[in-house]
Amino acid sequence: MPPKPSKKPPPAKTLNDELKELISKFNENDFVDGINVMIKEKLLKLDEYSDGLISAKTQYSKTLRNQLAGEYIGYFLSIIKDLSKKIKELNSNIYDLKGVLTNDDAILNKAKMWTLQKENADLRAKLEITEEISGTINQAINEVTARQDSCAQGLFQSFKEEYPFLLQSEREIACRDFHDKLEVCNTKLVEEVKKEVKTTRTFAQVAQLPGAPSHRSIPLTFTPGPPQEPEGKGAFKTLKKKPKKFAKKFSFWNEYLRISRNKVNRLFKTYIKHKTEGSILEIIQSSGNAYRKERAIYKRLLLSTKRKAWESFCLNHNERFGFLFNLVFNGGSSENFIGVNPNNDPNNTIEDKINYLMDNFFPSPSSEDNLDYTPIIGHVEPMELEDIEMVINALKGGKAPGLDRIDFRMWRAVFIHEKNLYLA
Repeated sequence: MPPKPSKKPPPAKTLNDELKELISKFNENDFVDGINVMIKEKLLKLDEYSDGLISAKTQYSKTLRNQLAGEYIGYFLSIIKDLSKKIKELNSNIYDLKGVLTNDDAILNKAKMWTLQKENADLRAKLEITEEISGTINQAINEVTARQDSCAQGLFQSFKEEYPFLLQSEREIACRDFHDKLEVCNTKLVEEVKKEVKTTRTFAQVAQLPGAPSHRSIPLTFTPGPPQEPEGKGAFKTLKKKPKKFAKKFSFWNEYLRISRNKVNRLFKTYIKHKTEGSILEIIQSSGNAYRKERAIYKRLLLSTKRKAWESFCLNHNERFGFLFNLVFNGGSSENFIGVNPNNDPNNTIEDKINYLMDNFFPSPSSEDNLDYTPIIGHVEPMELEDIEMVINALKGGKAPGLDRIDFRMWRAVFIHEKNLYLA
């Protein structure tokens, strides 16, 4: 019979790989207190021992195999003993913890009670602080409201007291200005008439007629000089209008207006930049206030400059034309017609008519002149509150105050608080 093939041990590679694969599958989260490290060390020693036996490729007797099996079992038993020891330690710790928790319920309750009392005290302190702050805030709000009401009442009362004086001062200034300008115009007109009358033969001859009345405020003295033109030509033909290219133009713009306008434009750009970039509210308000203040200064300067320029232009304007000039200096037809006939007298001369016009429209200055004017007005229906309300609501918003510094918002505020003031 052929010999039976001997049972050879499995290759070391297979056993080595299986054991290492088992060791690599250990998860640290599945063990406690480092037991996985101890098990890995035991298995690695067992791996080394088994590798040595398998690599020797020797056959052992039954006694030796039993001894080797006992050693293998001894390694596993030592692992089980170590695990059992760890389990006993954990059980004893759990038992001790249970005993401590059972015996110290009173201590735990006291600790919980102390914690709750501390939290209660903290909450009470926070509540008291909140009540004090809310009381202070309410008191501050009431005080601010009271101050606002008092300021509004004071402002309204002061405006109510100053309103008649403002109107009276504005009326006096306007009347005085009108009176001064009228006197200047009268003086200029009288000077021009006197200057031209001296060189006008026709008017001089009419004025020197016997029985001609003399003007009470403008003494006319006629001293005919040597004629510059042949008889039959009027004196006005020597006065020619200036060519348009040499005519004086009205202009009011100056360097101060340019500087003020540039400053307003620069402040407006700064204000818009802060507004679009979302700057701080205080910066936006300060830049806006600076822009509005400079804009008001520029508008006031523009109005005053225009007014002064017009006054200068009107006072220095000496161009002569129109029906009145032709009538006075006989520049028109031989027969002139004036639509004024004092006392319906058909024998009134041209001088009588002119004296009548001068007396009525250009009275002479007197020391007894006053600024009070009482016009004769017929029956006028009294104003109603609805009419005044329509006028107040029609005021345009966004406009700067005028020379009286009264804004449209102030008119509306006065109308809301004191409507009877407008009916007085």
